[in-house]
Amino acid sequence: MQEKSQLPRSKSAAASSVRDSVIRATTNLAASTAVTVEAFTNLAALSGMYEIKAAEIALRRSRRSDVKEFALSMREDHSELNRKLESYMQGMQRPKSPPDALDPMHQILVGDLESASEEDFDKRYLSQQEAAHDTAITLFRTYRDYGADEKLRNLAGQGLPVLQQHMQMVRNMKRAQSAT
Repeated sequence: MQEKSQLPRSKSAAASSVRDSVIRATTNLAASTAVTVEAFTNLAALSGMYEIKAAEIALRRSRRSDVKEFALSMREDHSELNRKLESYMQGMQRPKSPPDALDPMHQILVGDLESASEEDFDKRYLSQQEAAHDTAITLFRTYRDYGADEKLRNLAGQGLPVLQQHMQMVRNMKRAQSAT
């Protein structure tokens, strides 16, 4: 049996934790099998769009200066990755546009951030960022290693260190949060 200190503070926090776990498992499965150009570009574009939207929410709602600095980096870095991805997509033999809206799964995550209490926001944001970057790293690594298009494999390879740096930043902030 769990000790009381390990239990979520509220039903909302418990639901958020379960939702995060389900979404992480689902998106990691999709990311680990995204070796076609279409699957990679779609998932990478959605991931980037979500990162930018989540960063904008964090810039507005976070109470921690380190989280706000991280959110600024997320907005800048993911905007750059999205520009490179969109440029690639426009140069394809059959030009394609990235999705113009978040998919339902990412919409749920954004809604979860918007509805988080002030007290829980930073913890929830960092938890989502850890899951999102775990998935993005899997996606970019999978395409870099197994993708069919050399130019897109190079783009994935260039994006991977950025994503890994983001993951390290998230983990450092979570450690700092746990220490307080």
